[in-house]
Amino acid sequence: MSDKINYLKEGIRVKALFYGTSIFSVELPQFLELMVIKANTSDDKMKVSNNTKEAVLETGAKVEVPLFVEVGDIIKIDTTLNQFIQRV
Repeated sequence: MSDKINYLKEGIRVKALFYGTSIFSVELPQFLELMVIKANTSDDKMKVSNNTKEAVLETGAKVEVPLFVEVGDIIKIDTTLNQFIQRV
């Protein structure tokens, strides 16, 4: 499951591959809309560079977002690239 676990959220549909009764692979939708629960500000000591900042999403995933994204915003994420697409 590796980093895919950071995008799991109640209600999303995933494809799972089984071997017997064990799941060995999960395929997420390519795009998910998730809420930002924490976003660094310029005062934070964490990474803020190249007109982006790190944001933590409701699922715990961390992604680089443009500086205009704020806490409470819903954003579209490409789960295959772990990349911000747009604010919804």
